[in-house]
Amino acid sequence: VTAADGHTYDRSAIERWLTSHDTSPRTGETLEHCLLVPNHNLKRLIDDFVAEGGGGLYARGDAELRDERKTFDEAEDARDR
Repeated sequence: VTAADGHTYDRSAIERWLTSHDTSPRTGETLEHCLLVPNHNLKRLIDDFVAEGGGGLYARGDAELRDERKTFDEAEDARDR
């Protein structure tokens, strides 16, 4: 959802924030109102990204760590044989 500050937030997180604050969690400025507007475009982009398999979701370092772990596991398997 988008708040009065123009930033997009997870609905449950910003609703919790607004129960005890009248300010933006990003800018600290007082919000003109507490209305939350669904961000349909961002939701659609996320849904499309997930449907396409989330390519690029992991940082390069994550992939390298997975490759290292796979190599380590293969070495352990070979040793156990």
